[in-house]
This record gives sequence, C-alpha cells and structure tokens, in this order.
Amino acid sequence: MEETIALRRELSELLAKGGFELRKWTSNLLGVLSGLSADHTGTQSSLYFVPNETVKALGISWKPETDDLCFDSNVGIDDTSSTMRSILSNIAKMYDPLGLIAPILVRAKMLMQELWLLKSGWNEPVEFHTFTDASEAAYGACTYVRCETTKGEVQISLLASKSRVAPLKRVTLPRLELSAAVLGAHLHHRIKNAMQIASAESIFWSDSTVTLKWIASPPNTWKTFVANRVAEVQHFSHPRQWRHVPGTCNPADLVSRGMSATHFKQSTLWKSGPDWLAHPSSFWPSSNPEPVDDMDLETRQNGTHYSLLHTFCVQHEAESTNAAASVAC
Repeated sequence: MEETIALRRELSELLAKGGFELRKWTSNLLGVLSGLSADHTGTQSSLYFVPNETVKALGISWKPETDDLCFDSNVGIDDTSSTMRSILSNIAKMYDPLGLIAPILVRAKMLMQELWLLKSGWNEPVEFHTFTDASEAAYGACTYVRCETTKGEVQISLLASKSRVAPLKRVTLPRLELSAAVLGAHLHHRIKNAMQIASAESIFWSDSTVTLKWIASPPNTWKTFVANRVAEVQHFSHPRQWRHVPGTCNPADLVSRGMSATHFKQSTLWKSGPDWLAHPSSFWPSSNPEPVDDMDLETRQNGTHYSLLHTFCVQHEAESTNAAASVAC
C-alpha cells in the first residue's frame, strides 16, 4: 500500500506541472485514498465502501471492495421493432476488451453472421412470409408481405401464389410437400426481384415435418429425387428461414385443396394470412415440430452400408452353393 500511495503522489505532482489534475482515484484498499478530498476520489466515499458499488475502469464495471470485474447487461428485447441495426447496437454495448465473457459474446456474433446470410436490411422492418402445402391432388405456395409502421401497426397483404396439380404418376405426399417448398422458394425469389426489396427479411412456413427435416440437412444426405429439390430450395433460401406451421392455419392449404367461390370470398385466412401473423413473433407457432420417423426419410445409402450388404450377399450365395453341392453328392 505504501508503494501505491507513493506512486499516486508522484503521478499527481508530475502531471500537475503540466497543468493536469488527476481525479477519480479508486482502489480496493481504502488506505490508498487517504488524504484525498471527496472530489478527487472515484468512489462515493474514501472512508468506507458502499455495498455493491461499482466504478468504470476502461469501460468495464469494477467492484473495488471485492476487486471483481462486472459486465452490466442492459440489452433490451423488443420483437416488435428489432432490426439488424438495433441488434448490432445491443451487441456493441457489451464491452469486453480482455475477452473474459467471449463464450457469451460469440453467440451474439454468430447471430449477426446468420442475419448476414439471410441478407436482412439494416433498418427494413418489412417481412416476406411464404407458406407451402401439398395434398394428393395438388400443391402450392403463397407469399404475404408484413409491414410494421412506426406506431406499431401491422399490415399484411397477399402478394402472389402459385399452384400445381399433382402428376398422374403417383408421388408420395412428402415428395409433393417438398415440391411445394421448391415452388415457394421460386415464388419468393421472383417477388423480391420484382419489388426490388432485396434486404427484406424472409420466413418460409411448411406443415410437413419431413420436408423441414430434408431442408435442414445437406442435399447429399438424401436420395436423388429429394437431394435435387433440397439443393434447389437451399439455393434460394437458408434452412434457418424455414419454420413449422400447423396445417389448420396454413393458407397454402387452401391452394393445395381448393375451395368454392363462396368460401373464397369469406376467407380471411387467404386474404390476410393467419391471425397470429399480425402479432409479435413471440406469438407465432413454435419452430420445433414433432420428431420425424426415420422410416419416412429417404436417406442415401453410403458406401460402407453397400459394402457390408454386398459381402453378406456373396457369403450367403456361397453357403447356398456349397449346401446344394453337398445334397447333390
């Protein structure tokens, strides 16, 4: 403590010769602050520590009494007005020059990287929501634009839709659902190009858990039919943009199944999308659907599986041939 006091006095005298007066002295030992006036100390008192008192040291909060560094998080979450700029601003508030909370901040950096991959705009609150669905007779997709005003009002409008009848050659329903996803990705791409709003955030919705499982994995995981279409979907969208929506509130279901003119005129689901779309994202359906049965997935067989199967068949054929030869003898 004696050395610290001496250093404090030497620095004060040296800088005073140049007209600089040092203030805000702080220490985890109150004795170092002895002899200083109240306006020269950085703590509320030089005689005692106020419980949980903190001071700023190079941008980091420091508790002198316990000699602890603290990181104050005042990051606010507002789903109704979050933009890429506001998220980056909140991340920048967490100052960590020594990297002491790097495991926490790296997750924020990963989030920003994902936003770049989604090509989100800095200030653009416009969102495109594309819904896809399929039945045994047809499949289709529809895209809505969701806009938020500065007053918090939400406006939703149907932009366009596409439909296709199912091929005469029978195709499984999961494959038709995947074809609808391809149709939706193409529709969304054409709409964004036509409206010239490249920075808008885009979200895709499907009620097929199998389709979402396919899209979430690399194309080479699946058999040829699925692999080609997954590659097409991932070319025009990012897997993290795809979410699960219950079939009862999927407007694309109206495209895949069709409806009469009377019901069409009365359908608010078709005109404005599901009701929850007008609310903040915290009210939207969860993106964690029920797990998929592996039997429904068309997984590509790798070389190891083929080699084991081939070896088994050769051995079985050899054993059958030897058995037949024994009987003949």
